Amino acid sequence: MKPFEIKSKSCLLIFDWHQDVNWVKSILEKEKGNYDYIIWGGDEFDSFKSYPEVETAKNSAKFVVEIIEGKYGPSSLILGNHTCSYYEAHKYSSKFQSPRHLYHTCSGFTKSKSVEISKVLKLQHWQQFHLFYVCNGFFISHAG
Repeated sequence: MKPFEIKSKSCLLIFDWHQDVNWVKSILEKEKGNYDYIIWGGDEFDSFKSYPEVETAKNSAKFVVEIIEGKYGPSSLILGNHTCSYYEAHKYSSKFQSPRHLYHTCSGFTKSKSVEISKVLKLQHWQQFHLFYVCNGFFISHAG
């Protein structure tokens, strides 16, 4: 099997949850027993429901750590456009500055959220994200 190939009887795809951890948990509860693998399709951050979003960004980062630790079962994470800016800010700035203009791929990015997310997500967590997966012959990417 290739590194980004996933074999699954029934794969649950969760995309664009934008800090709405409660919504994701309700989906997981509703679909319990109906899947054996989860692909998290990106955009965990940058809710547009409320302001400020710093605390919910931090909670979303903690939820991502739970995903990586396997709390919700076998999973893979895809980088979304709202995820990339925080990854780049973490990777290239020890002072949590704005990502390089090339990687500023979303309007919701703020330095304050970047600081809080970077307190939770360390390099070993970011290394779990990829640009795409192939699941049962289907190419899956964020494409945001």
